[in-house]
Amino acid sequence: MYKPLHDHIDKLRIISKIKSGDKLNTVNDFSIHKPILGSSIIRTIYQEGKQKTITYINDLFISNGQFIIRLLEDIKNEHEINKLNQLYDIVVQFANEIRQSISGISELSKTYNYSQETTAKLEGIINDFAIPSYKELLSILPKEISDNNKNLFMHIEYADKRINIINNISPIITGIKTLVNLDELKLDDK
Repeated sequence: MYKPLHDHIDKLRIISKIKSGDKLNTVNDFSIHKPILGSSIIRTIYQEGKQKTITYINDLFISNGQFIIRLLEDIKNEHEINKLNQLYDIVVQFANEIRQSISGISELSKTYNYSQETTAKLEGIINDFAIPSYKELLSILPKEISDNNKNLFMHIEYADKRINIINNISPIITGIKTLVNLDELKLDDK
């Protein structure tokens, strides 16, 4: 895997581990700050804040496009089957990490639930960058690969007019919850 893409995917993995109440450290290293005594003082000293976090995550997801373009070019130009399969494995891994990072962004949004502006910006990152990047990566995969990776497909549960990402969906749909394939989701509806 390309070193820059590996580093990018590592950051997506970190984002996916965020829980409600956690904050991101974007200065010096990229890590999760747990809500402990004194963490707000440390964040102030290092000039960390929700705006810097949003900008960092936004830039990270915008850069997904550069990696997707590179992967598309490499797949298009690759003729050796083993190397092509390796590239498809990278696409699957990249898509999976984007899918899981959406849950982390949703959790981060809960951390900042007192700020409608912040939660709106985080939801915008999901709707404007994360989901389109995810869909673009899935569109790269040949049918036989996507058929073997059905668990990769994101399902959406509508509840209280908010979108909750459901991972590891059971094939049985119960109650009044409606699960929809991401391709059926209309991103304009709120």
